[in-house]
Amino acid sequence: MRITTKRTFPYVLKCDRDLPPDQQTVFQLRPLTNAQRFSLLDMNSVQGGSTTLRGGTMAQTALRIGLAGWENLTNENDAVVPYVAHQGKVMVHGVAAESPATEETMNRLPWEAVEELADAIMNGLQLTQDDAKKSP
Repeated sequence: MRITTKRTFPYVLKCDRDLPPDQQTVFQLRPLTNAQRFSLLDMNSVQGGSTTLRGGTMAQTALRIGLAGWENLTNENDAVVPYVAHQGKVMVHGVAAESPATEETMNRLPWEAVEELADAIMNGLQLTQDDAKKSP
């Protein structure tokens, strides 16, 4: 297994990967800590012997914690879309996070991007050898 010890690393959405590099939006993602992962797992609740999974809340929390910024994200008028984060330590749905993205920032992204980014963050951001070589 190969992991990263970098605080953040670049991630390009699958739909952008065939574009020239200067046209790609690059998201900066940070891995979740083990404590954050366990807190996300605690979002499962047992009710009457059955388990209820709050998957949407888990994904939203992971995205707000794991999204650290972006480069080259523009709107329909070619204006740069700003990334805004809370400063310092903040609780996001009961999970401690350092400078998480604001909900407004997250809501600027299209649903398809949100799904892919949350999935990348929640699945541990394990790097393939190719990803590791491309990582700055």
